[in-house]
Amino acid sequence: MKAKILIIDDDTDILLLLKTILVRAGYSVVCASSGGVGLKKAKTSKPDLIILDKGLPDIEGFTIFQLLKNDRHTSHIPVIFLTGRDKNEHDIISGLEEGADDYIVKPFNTKLLLARIKNIFRRVMGKTDEEILECGDVYINLSQRKVLIKGREIKNLTNKEFDLLCLFIKKSGQLLKYEYIYETIWNCEFTEYAIHTIEVHIYNLRKKLHSVSHKIVNIQGVGYRFEL
Repeated sequence: MKAKILIIDDDTDILLLLKTILVRAGYSVVCASSGGVGLKKAKTSKPDLIILDKGLPDIEGFTIFQLLKNDRHTSHIPVIFLTGRDKNEHDIISGLEEGADDYIVKPFNTKLLLARIKNIFRRVMGKTDEEILECGDVYINLSQRKVLIKGREIKNLTNKEFDLLCLFIKKSGQLLKYEYIYETIWNCEFTEYAIHTIEVHIYNLRKKLHSVSHKIVNIQGVGYRFEL
């Protein structure tokens, strides 16, 4: 799954340029031309990274940054500040000290921008594009074995519960038969007792998933499906 990047900038030329660069580099891109729209899209589109212009006309960039970091739905998202050449070194240092993940000064070098984005994904999220699973309100970082539901981390999953959830997300919308689930997760030959084992683990998994537990639907006598 492609990593998703949200760009918040009121300069339409910069938006188009950044979108073109990032799409060609293999990223999924969402754009917002104002701070207000950007805040909404940060929640609804669930980006993996935000590129935020420091000098927006409606809401100052640093105020947006603080709002993002104080919201449990968006606090985990890394942010790169985009700023004009006229900004001084103190301004950049202040932003980094407050928690920004990086600073890019306009006009920017394309290769440098892409390198810094890749570095953030490695350093902050510990992932490559293929190591993230996302479906609706469920966000999974495979390399860190971290699960977020609506931005809230679920910390008490067992290894089997985590593996089951990953399987459901990868195959979301598909009916998974008991045999397939057991042989994939337990790597053992399917037996009649295996159904009970699966049902117990999924029962426990559902209890921990809170608002999305209903999405794991049992098809009586056949298996399970994770509803989109």
